[in-house]
Amino acid sequence: MGDRMRGLLLTIALLMPVAGQLAAQKVCKKGKPCGNSCIAQSYTCHVGEPAETSPQPEAQPLTTAAPAWDGDWVASLADSVYFKASCDAAQDLRPLNKRYFPTEAKAKAAGFRRSRVKGC
Repeated sequence: MGDRMRGLLLTIALLMPVAGQLAAQKVCKKGKPCGNSCIAQSYTCHVGEPAETSPQPEAQPLTTAAPAWDGDWVASLADSVYFKASCDAAQDLRPLNKRYFPTEAKAKAAGFRRSRVKGC
């Protein structure tokens, strides 16, 4: 193989990666290529840059413990219904769904309706 042929093969080998990149870029009549589209000349292309992440707050562990305060009335946050705290139906509520009220009037004022369960 002659020197001329070797030089031609070396040139082709060096230009192959560049040619692939040029072929992959979009041809833009106005603006400049950015990824698979075109953007204005005054804009900054962010394709290929790592995404900015905002700090995430630490997750608080879920607890199934009932609230420490007990009132005479307990409401279900899931159903918007309130019961007497001594009622069996009130005892069946999940602890995280309970909200306590000292009076029936305060439970009504908060937007809850009285349960239709007899005796509750």
